[in-house]
Amino acid sequence: MTREIDSSFLCDLARRAGAAILEVARGGELGVEYKSDETPLTRADRASHDIIVSALRETTPGIPVISEEDAERVPFAKRAEYKKFWIVDPLDGTKEFVRNRADYTVNIGLVSGAVPVMGVVYAPVRDWTYFGQTHPDGTTEAFKQIGDETPQPLPLPENAHEEIVAVRSRSHAVDGEEDILAKFSPARTVSMGSSLKFCLLAEGQADVYYRAGPTWEWDTAAADAVLRAAGGITLTPDGKEPLPYNKPSGKNENGFLAFANPKLRARLD
Repeated sequence: MTREIDSSFLCDLARRAGAAILEVARGGELGVEYKSDETPLTRADRASHDIIVSALRETTPGIPVISEEDAERVPFAKRAEYKKFWIVDPLDGTKEFVRNRADYTVNIGLVSGAVPVMGVVYAPVRDWTYFGQTHPDGTTEAFKQIGDETPQPLPLPENAHEEIVAVRSRSHAVDGEEDILAKFSPARTVSMGSSLKFCLLAEGQADVYYRAGPTWEWDTAAADAVLRAAGGITLTPDGKEPLPYNKPSGKNENGFLAFANPKLRARLD
């Protein structure tokens, strides 16, 4: 029997996976291998994957699960039939993890149709948890929790600012991004790894995030759900429509453009 999906269940699951990642990090034996696309895969990726996928399949057996670590087993002909599915990146920012940096995350998202409607992003080293959900009636909830402190609704009021702040990738900056970002005349730029870039927008620390290069849907879905629930939006790179999910390739082929405030889209005209 499928239990009700709620924030506590999803956040606790992400934290359990994060604890497994930290255990691997403390042990020092990362077991780094490289996939066909030359991206790293570690024992921590696998441990997190096993915890998350097992729990989701047991708790919500009627909802398919797509994880980065087994996504190739689900062809689009089958995915096209999904009305709702979980999409998981067990360790987003594996390069950050291998380099002993703090910006990697656990991402668990729920997609309904082509829209991310629920997501949790957990940063194990920082002990930050972000959660967002858009309910069927259109109401939303979004929060950030630091450790065991009381969750704070997003966006956080203390992060309000007047100047435009742009956020960009630490590891994947692409030529041509400057041309788009220049349209917003950012006063400063913040660099961060993994899906935390979306979360900076969701909590009000940044305003615009443009990614020119391709990403996979599991890289963005959970954090995109948080951002949308916090009042932001993620668009196709031309800024004309919300970024869709469950595409045939499973990729955001040409990148995306995300805003903390959807009104900023008007600056593209």
